[in-house]
Amino acid sequence: MTATIAGTATSVDAQPSRHQKYAAAPDREPPPRRTEKERGPRKGYIWVAGDWDWKYGKWTWVAGHYERDRPGKQYTPPRWEQRDGRWQRGAGGWGDGGGDHGHDHH
Repeated sequence: MTATIAGTATSVDAQPSRHQKYAAAPDREPPPRRTEKERGPRKGYIWVAGDWDWKYGKWTWVAGHYERDRPGKQYTPPRWEQRDGRWQRGAGGWGDGGGDHGHDHH
């Protein structure tokens, strides 16, 4: 099981209003994932790896966290995809399925 760690956010040139949480979709891909110390298993929970989010016109790192396991459900992390020259975050979350309940096995 591998996870990612919080670190310094990487900024891009866009400068939205300080009251605007989400600016227009980014035109640059997210930076590479950060590496963090591997977290051990925790009964009844899964580890959701950290990832980049686009807030206030810049890439901001969101640290990994434990999420309560949902038996019979499969966790799929959201993914950044390029569409029409912009990067958009595809939906993730819990869906029907079994398997390993979304454990990150990188």
